[in-house]
Amino acid sequence: MDGGNGMDSRMPLLNNDVDQDGMGGDGGFGSGNPTYEQGAASRSFRGGSRMGRRSARSVSPSSSSSSVWSKWGSYVLMGVIMFCVSFLVQMTIQGWIQMRQVRTGSDRVQGHDNGTSGTFLQEYGGETDFGWDSVMSFPNRIPIPVKPYFETKSGFLTVHVGKAGPYRGILFVEILESMLDEVFIINALYSRGDAQTSLLHASAEGVSRNWFAFRRSDSQPDTFLELYHPELEVRLTEEISELRTAWTEGVFPAAIASFRYIKNPRTGGLLFDASSWLHNRFFLVPFSDPSDTKMVQAHAFPQNVRIECDVRISRLERLEREGIRDYDWSMTRVEYSIVQLPKVPMTSRPGDSRVGFFTFSFFSLDHPDVSNPINDLIFRWRLEKLDPSKDQDYVKKPITFYIDPSIPERYHKFIQEGVERWLPAFADIGFLNAIQAKLPTDPDWPADYSAGDVRYPSISWSPSLNSVVAIGPSHVDPRSGEILHANIIFTHSWVRAWLGEVYVHSDSSPTQRKSPTPPEVQSKQLIHRKMVTLEEERALDWTTAKILARGLQLDDSVDLNFVGAGLAVTVSHEVGHALGLRHNFRASASVPFEKLTDADYVARNGFSTSVMDYIHPVFFPPETGQTFHFSPAIGPYDKHAIRYGYAPVTDSAELRKIAQEGIEKGLHFSTDEDDPTPTGSDPFSSMWDLSDDPLSYFELEIKNVKHMLPILFSRAVSSGEDWTHFTHDIIRLLQSAARSLEFASKFVGGVSVIRTRGLEAPRKEIPLKDQQRALELILREFDVKHGLFGAQLVAEYGKHFVVPSGLCGEGITFCEGEKALDLVALLRSLRSGALHQLVDLRKLHRIQSNFVLSEAEKDSENPRTGLSPVLRKISEAFLDGGLDAEVVFLAEDLFSQWLFLLKRALDMSIQSTGLYLSPNPSVFGTPVPHPVDFGTVRILLVGEMKRLETRLERLRQSSGPNGTYHFTEEFLQGSLSAIQHMTS
Repeated sequence: MDGGNGMDSRMPLLNNDVDQDGMGGDGGFGSGNPTYEQGAASRSFRGGSRMGRRSARSVSPSSSSSSVWSKWGSYVLMGVIMFCVSFLVQMTIQGWIQMRQVRTGSDRVQGHDNGTSGTFLQEYGGETDFGWDSVMSFPNRIPIPVKPYFETKSGFLTVHVGKAGPYRGILFVEILESMLDEVFIINALYSRGDAQTSLLHASAEGVSRNWFAFRRSDSQPDTFLELYHPELEVRLTEEISELRTAWTEGVFPAAIASFRYIKNPRTGGLLFDASSWLHNRFFLVPFSDPSDTKMVQAHAFPQNVRIECDVRISRLERLEREGIRDYDWSMTRVEYSIVQLPKVPMTSRPGDSRVGFFTFSFFSLDHPDVSNPINDLIFRWRLEKLDPSKDQDYVKKPITFYIDPSIPERYHKFIQEGVERWLPAFADIGFLNAIQAKLPTDPDWPADYSAGDVRYPSISWSPSLNSVVAIGPSHVDPRSGEILHANIIFTHSWVRAWLGEVYVHSDSSPTQRKSPTPPEVQSKQLIHRKMVTLEEERALDWTTAKILARGLQLDDSVDLNFVGAGLAVTVSHEVGHALGLRHNFRASASVPFEKLTDADYVARNGFSTSVMDYIHPVFFPPETGQTFHFSPAIGPYDKHAIRYGYAPVTDSAELRKIAQEGIEKGLHFSTDEDDPTPTGSDPFSSMWDLSDDPLSYFELEIKNVKHMLPILFSRAVSSGEDWTHFTHDIIRLLQSAARSLEFASKFVGGVSVIRTRGLEAPRKEIPLKDQQRALELILREFDVKHGLFGAQLVAEYGKHFVVPSGLCGEGITFCEGEKALDLVALLRSLRSGALHQLVDLRKLHRIQSNFVLSEAEKDSENPRTGLSPVLRKISEAFLDGGLDAEVVFLAEDLFSQWLFLLKRALDMSIQSTGLYLSPNPSVFGTPVPHPVDFGTVRILLVGEMKRLETRLERLRQSSGPNGTYHFTEEFLQGSLSAIQHMTS
């Protein structure tokens, strides 16, 4: 549309035969500026008169030398000038009068920050004196937006984008009457990034309620539109409900913002100034200041409108060298996508806790179960067969992922393979060709492809200096759970992690690295962001895989296949998210340990029953036999989940039957809220474990690390490798082993929970023999003489451990120094993760609680131990290090570390009496947290301290050159003093 009634409040109607840049000279309206203020009007009027007088004097005829023709020419010229002046004066006065009429008869509305007090549409709305009626009475004139000031884009919405002069950055939006009260969603992602604070195509949203609608204002329906959140979180599930009136009046959604509008008689559209909406980031992105947002361009597509803005965001960085903080500013580009929802919502499908899907939850006022009025709708795509009567047929519209041109071509085949691994899962339920990947080189690649167009789900590549993630934000219809669009983004640093190029600093440990937000305080929004922090951990872990591959001397050609296999399984994982599936951290526990080396089994089922699990790239010691490094297929749980989510079933009872069949087949589910980190209580719901016997797998991993250490050392010596690189590789392997011990600690005091129905109990304490086995594994590797983290490591490799020094980080070049690694600090760091978990207050509380409950439950087949024997076993194992004079100083350091952690646990037991541990049902059936008193734990910790005090007194008598123990007098005396201070 060339015109629309949307000018600035100081802009008159523009005559088509007038240069839009303004008329030059002293008079006329404007001089290169289309704004038109009242004061300027009077000045222009006077200026025009002076110009006329000067012109009259300048064309006076000469005396006797003037000819008749020159005299008549002067008269004609004077007449033309007077006509022009008269016309300009008339137009100036008319515009001024009309402007004054509207200024006195309309309310002022706060404008956007573009140097003006408001725009035309903020001051003139509805059928005002200066609306479309007056425009149509002068057919040779049109109101702005007009070229060259505005550019119009038509699609799902019509948008007019200010391009020139003071209108640059102004956004007018035109909606049809039929769109009123129609729900739409808005998504935000980074379309340009600085590779640090913002990642290409990553989500930029800061809120979870991203659905909106327009309606007419109740008080001024002919003048104002209101933007509001339709109430989708409280619903009526029955069409005819006795609560309809109560719902209508009780949950009426208030307006978020209001906009003056005028009606376009040409299109029937409602045109309004959306600039303030834009500068408030569409109420979606929490940047600090509206002035930090500047519109760049807009695109309109059949199903969505995409608006791009440059945004300035602050980045707080700590300059450790100077000990100061500095606020740095970064420019990024945010792409807002306003998405049309289907006219007819897809048939929704309820969620089930036994099968892991992302869900949209709402409160049902008329739910028959008053104790559980929450309804969960799973996220899924709309799939329809060409012939629904057939058991198996092709789909009308396949789920198609477009591999963005940003992805290097050498990876295309691996990514396509990762997408299409899901084909068998859909074929099993009758959908042929349900999912596919399109390459830029395919003949049917769309000419109008854009990653921001919701018609084209995409997989793209993002440069990144720091972040190591693969994430998959998607657009979902909140009414039904229908997935409309998905983007999957790989960062370049993610692949660099695979190639071993991401440097993991030597002083980092599993507990010092950034850990996920505790599940008990996670919002649904964070969960729906696919736990980006876990993705970073995942990619960094695969750095270890590359180190192991180097140890096996894989050549460059194998490297591409190695990375490609990893890309394929990661794409399958992210596509699983895009299909609606959540993480399943219990999936690996359904695979028998002996099957890990069965090549046929792994080829069919993978290493885990689900690609939605997090497992290590698999490297076994040579004698075990190697099958695959990565799962080559999706697992049985994945097919089961697709059946639940996509099978053409509408009966709720049939869906519950499908969910229960998964439980009966051992296809269990647990996810982020079950805490798969080392702090969780269920050792079978964990990242980085494998098989139904995780402890055997952890032992195998540690054995593999021990096998690789001399191989990497020999390789470094023979190749002349930089010793800082060798140190990095060794430390990364040691960290991998330390993390295995950290996860093994979950067995101590652990409780397994599965989502059962019927008579089978969901809760089961970990057998005592498995708890003892886990503790013995940890203590064995912490043994200061024979363990992995003991004297042998220091003796064989310690002299070669050097690390870079300086300002070392991505994009920083002041890192040319080298310094010796602090070996004692390294050992402490490697031990700290598992030791911290062993004295975690929640774990100590569980150990004692399980022991106390054992008598009441009378479970003779599953004996349990109390907290005191566990603490005593650990303390005595560390004191036994003093039996060997060669390692006594390492033993003293280990015991000191343990003593400090006991003190820390004791202090926290005093300070944390209000720590929330578990939900307690309220009278309304809603889980609420309750505090736990750590009094018993505190008493038992003090008891262990007192026991150690007595024990150390005896050691003072038996230590020395001729004694059994070789601890120094200073160490024993200092330890005694510390214990006395702790317990005083």
